[in-house]
Amino acid sequence: MISHRIAFKALRGLRLALFDRLSQIPQGYLVENPIGRVRTLLVDRVSSLEDWIAHVMPEAPGRLSVPLVSLIALFVIDWRVGFAARAPVPLVIVGMGIMMAGYESRMYLWMGSKAALAARAAEYIQGIPVIKAFLQEDASFSRYAKSALLYQDTTMAWWKQSWLGSGVMNAAMNSPLLAVVPVAFVLYGAGELDIFRLALCLTLPIGILQHVFAIVHNFELFQMVVPIWDEITTLLRYPALDRPSATDRAELDPQQGVSFTDVHFSYTDGLEVLHGVNFTAEPGQVTALVGPSGSGKSTIARLIASFWDADQGSITLGGVDLRQIPLDQLMEEISYVSQDTYLFEGTIRDNIRLGRPDATDEEIEAASRAARCHDFIMKLPAGYEADAGEAGGALSGGERQRISIARALLKDAPIILLDEATSSVDPENEHEILRALDELTQGRTVISIAHRLSTVADADQILVIDDGRLVQTGTHDELAGTEGIYADFLAARRRAANWSMA
Repeated sequence: MISHRIAFKALRGLRLALFDRLSQIPQGYLVENPIGRVRTLLVDRVSSLEDWIAHVMPEAPGRLSVPLVSLIALFVIDWRVGFAARAPVPLVIVGMGIMMAGYESRMYLWMGSKAALAARAAEYIQGIPVIKAFLQEDASFSRYAKSALLYQDTTMAWWKQSWLGSGVMNAAMNSPLLAVVPVAFVLYGAGELDIFRLALCLTLPIGILQHVFAIVHNFELFQMVVPIWDEITTLLRYPALDRPSATDRAELDPQQGVSFTDVHFSYTDGLEVLHGVNFTAEPGQVTALVGPSGSGKSTIARLIASFWDADQGSITLGGVDLRQIPLDQLMEEISYVSQDTYLFEGTIRDNIRLGRPDATDEEIEAASRAARCHDFIMKLPAGYEADAGEAGGALSGGERQRISIARALLKDAPIILLDEATSSVDPENEHEILRALDELTQGRTVISIAHRLSTVADADQILVIDDGRLVQTGTHDELAGTEGIYADFLAARRRAANWSMA
């Protein structure tokens, strides 16, 4: 009971440490590792340590001492009986050697195929609506089936390579009595052993056998734990963002907004996505980022939110480099609304309250009205107590985005990052939300990423990003009259409008 309590307490502490690490490291870790793989690590891999902590470690002294004491007793009774009891040991070693040949590489391959299967299964389940919409059941299921087949093949390859060695080892461990019994009876017949010592010679090897089996099983568990622990420690040692402690709060100048100075950044070594970006987003102004898809607009927003650190150059907020601002303090300064809206399973009220946990119901409703989502919430049977569903699945994309905007407005942070925040909202609601944002941007720094002309036309400054470079800066009127990407953007919108009217 004590060992299990210790085990579950240790696993709980380990999971909390892993989750805490995930909140400290760059979000690139989640780009490099699919969510299914991370889930397998946090749930399955950690759970597999329970046997080792609750059983192997506390039972190890007994497992090791009983065979040792029994073997010493046999030698004390008669050295020839002791040597007879040790006769199968060379075969056990040979069998273990056969079974463990290439064990580490096979184990890593098997664990990798298992994690890949979990990742593919998660992808398949989450993508079922898209799969059905595009009639991709066969192709998508084929990818999942290949992962399942790989897992089966690696499992069977592991077992097949172990069968011979396991058979030799098990046969040898079951055979101590084959050597001990003849020797003991010969010695008893010669009068060198009495009946009591003969009985010990016939019973002690059985105790050795039981514990040796357990030791071998524990050794196998140990071999499995090694790669699992490697995965866990890889995450625990993943380089965290270098930030001051929460108590070392920075002195931020509210008269200064966000500034980029010669910022370079790459997600992977050797593939730079931002090349010397320079700009300043002033408080009380709206700065719009426009440009082709993949040009680096969302990367800029994520760098401001400290999802990553810049490779070169500096990003300042309130006149202080982001690296000198504790993460907790930085998160107090920023409300971030992504195009990838995520709601937690729970009530709509609780999802909005995430913006400010101590907010009153009246404040939550006020933020909802400003985000133009109060009306549709009140039409739900349970109103604000309605369940948002897993990842907000009970709501439409536009409804989820408006709730996420309400959450950001409730936070009332001095900096608002809108990464395609209105992409799933119809034009009428988008207009209403923009009106609400206009009222709330007094004295705040607003950075908005959007493709719709209505979203960027009224911005105080527009930054045109192309291939990771800032290529144009100005207001809508200034850029509209200048040859370049923004003018091409306007021309494309006009052609689309004429086409739709035709």
